[in-house]
Amino acid sequence: MARADPSELGVVRLIAHGATNRQAAERLFLSPHKVNTHVRHAFEKLGIRSRVQLARLYMREVDQPAEVGS
Repeated sequence: MARADPSELGVVRLIAHGATNRQAAERLFLSPHKVNTHVRHAFEKLGIRSRVQLARLYMREVDQPAEVGS
């Protein structure tokens, strides 16, 4: 994910694994409003419109092996 802060990445990870905004907020000690903001920003940065798309992109990123020599 391009230029995401650690808090945003934490939210994306949880949402990609099926957490609701409220569950992510409780887990990360954030307000549900802040989680919603992070989700919206992630959607905008990635050019997507759904949590399913977010999960697919996240899982694709996680499953890609690291390049040798980079």
